[in-house]
Amino acid sequence: MSHLKKLIGEKCYLSPVDTSETEKVAKWSNDIEVAIRTGDISDMITYEAQRGYLENMNNNRGYAFYIIRVEGDEVVELAD
Repeated sequence: MSHLKKLIGEKCYLSPVDTSETEKVAKWSNDIEVAIRTGDISDMITYEAQRGYLENMNNNRGYAFYIIRVEGDEVVELAD
C-alpha cells in the first residue's frame, strides 16, 4: 500500500492516519505494554472500534500520523 508522504526523512516519513492500518493499530492498542502507556489498559478494542477511531482521529484530535519506513513503504512495527 502506498501512503501519503507529509514529512520525509532519509529512513522514514510521516503519513496522515487513515484506516489502511486498522488491523495493525488494533493489535497495538490491545498489546498490554502499549495499553499501560496510553492509559487504555481496561479497554478491549475491536477492529471495528479501531476503524471508527482512526476515521475520526484527524478530524477530532488534531494531527495524527503513521511513521512509515522509506524502504518497503511499511508502518514501523512495535518491535522495530
